[in-house]
Amino acid sequence: MTDAQQLKEIANQKFEDPYLLGRIVSRLRENDTFVQKHRDRRKCDLFWRNAGAYWRCTIFVSLESEDILAQVDLHVDGITRVESYEPCSITIDPTENLLVLSRIAPAS
Repeated sequence: MTDAQQLKEIANQKFEDPYLLGRIVSRLRENDTFVQKHRDRRKCDLFWRNAGAYWRCTIFVSLESEDILAQVDLHVDGITRVESYEPCSITIDPTENLLVLSRIAPAS
């Protein structure tokens, strides 16, 4: 199985959950290795940047926008900092080299 297929498989997990709006799956610190799946046909963009003492992953709400969905900082000392601007769940798995962002429908 290729890396893209593995990431796609992760993105599809539990996608039948009605509260799951979408999912973005990325390899840590890699810009060209991420997949996404969204119920609302959103197309997000993702960018990892080495900032010296930490790596920053910025996830944009669309390909054309500079508006941010979430920002994750992975510090070299193991500290992780997350800012989210929409309801979501973020999993960082260093063992599997993965960041998984799941967009969650707001409670109505």
